[in-house]
Amino acid sequence: MTIRTLQRQADHLRGRSVAPSLRASLEMFVKGSLVQAHSGAQAEEDLRQVQAASQARAARQSHNRRVVQKGGVITVANARQAIRAREEDELDRAQATLQRAERAVQQKRTKHWCEARWPRGNS
Repeated sequence: MTIRTLQRQADHLRGRSVAPSLRASLEMFVKGSLVQAHSGAQAEEDLRQVQAASQARAARQSHNRRVVQKGGVITVANARQAIRAREEDELDRAQATLQRAERAVQQKRTKHWCEARWPRGNS
């Protein structure tokens, strides 16, 4: 029974002629019924909100505990740290490769300069 239906029934009972000795008891019963109906509706709404919050929290937590490596679970913070370390390693390797290439170019320039300055000829 909904609160609206209960309210209609209460109004119907209040409109009937009832003995004065019964009227006070009936009024208390109707008031108590309405209060409990409102309390029950509020409790149901609170429960829905708590369940929704709990599901949202569980979804957030499960999202943060994704498996991103073989051999176990890693937290997002640890995964981000591992990604950052890998990117730094890749950057270091790229810089080392660039430095080797620059040295090779410099050595070739020096070699060509030396050959142009002091040609090796058949003497």
